Parts: sequence; structure tokens; C-alpha cells
Amino acid sequence: MPLIIMRDIALLKQKTADELLSLASLRISQPQHDMGSVVEFLEYEDNPFLLAFYAENGFKAFDRRTVTPSDNDSPHELAQLPRFL
Repeated sequence: MPLIIMRDIALLKQKTADELLSLASLRISQPQHDMGSVVEFLEYEDNPFLLAFYAENGFKAFDRRTVTPSDNDSPHELAQLPRFL
């Protein structure tokens, strides 16, 4: 099941970042519970604003990794953040 389905697109345009994160967490909470998951994990392109936003929502800086896209773009770094449930 996609995290965000097409009927949500119009609603997403009216949501704040906090509401979007809450919506995403709600969408994956049942499968997480069914699998016994204890951690949410995300990666994002390094950005101070995003780091502050995710930190305010319980994510902790963990590590970084360099990815090389397959479409000849230059490598870039992704920050990794877990959040324990």
C-alpha cells in the first residue's frame, strides 16, 4: 500500500509539515504494530531546517551515507534519523 494515495493529494496541499508527518505516521502505524516494529527510520538530504523539524518530532541524528544516483547525477549525502516508538 502506498504511503500516500491519490485521494490524499488535495488534502496534502492544505496540511502543515507537522500534520503531514502525523498523517504519514498514522498510515504506517498498523503495519508497524503487526510486524512488531520498534523504530521508525528516515533518510533525507541534509538540510538544517529538516533536521530541526525532525528533531522536534522525536527523531535523533544517527548517521550519514553517500548515495550515487543511477541517472548520472553527482553523489550526495543523506542523513539518517531513527525514532523509537
